[in-house]
Amino acid sequence: MTFGQFLITESIWDDIKEKWWSQAARASGAMAVSDKRRDVSIWKTRFFSMYEEDLQEFKRLKSLRVLTPEEADISNLVNISHREFQDKITEWRRRITMKQMKRDSKKGAKKIFEDDNVLIMQITTWEASCYYGRETKWCISSIDDEGAAWNSEVSDQDAMVYFMFDKIKKTKYAILVYPPELRDQGRGGFYTIGSVWNANDVELNSLPRRFELYKEYIIKDANEIKGF
Repeated sequence: MTFGQFLITESIWDDIKEKWWSQAARASGAMAVSDKRRDVSIWKTRFFSMYEEDLQEFKRLKSLRVLTPEEADISNLVNISHREFQDKITEWRRRITMKQMKRDSKKGAKKIFEDDNVLIMQITTWEASCYYGRETKWCISSIDDEGAAWNSEVSDQDAMVYFMFDKIKKTKYAILVYPPELRDQGRGGFYTIGSVWNANDVELNSLPRRFELYKEYIIKDANEIKGF
């Protein structure tokens, strides 16, 4: 960046801060309190400090190349509110996290079956669950809880997780396989399918009928891993 470009960028940022401050002040009625200029000045300083922190985060994310050229153009921030900017920062941070998840997911996912209709994968880590379970509402695939649901629903119950990808209808199912003591002990002591969830995190009574034959691949894989 040349010095001239730097000055333009800083000028734009100053305009953005003033706009955001005006919006915040109007929302709180601060501008109407003319007899408390000192208090308003202190408040403005605090707000500007917060804006500066967000700018530094914007620069950091930009340097990591997770922003598109349009997103990286600071002049485009003129037309959004500070809240919208914070939401964008959250979104950009999630991109970094998802890149990390993609990298780490290879260690926690194993393909056990695939044909023209489905792909079935065994998922053994929270990172792999987040990556392959993206765009679903599964709690075990949530980035935001830092693996809490995965620990309580999977690790703590000695459960095994399989994702089934419907290639035809472009949707996913999460299948949890439980040890016999946590599910039906009348099935010979083997691991069995305990619950099935669609992409909207709604528990189903069973897999769709067209996928019934594929259950055996999951049960067989789970019990072989556990030594049955």
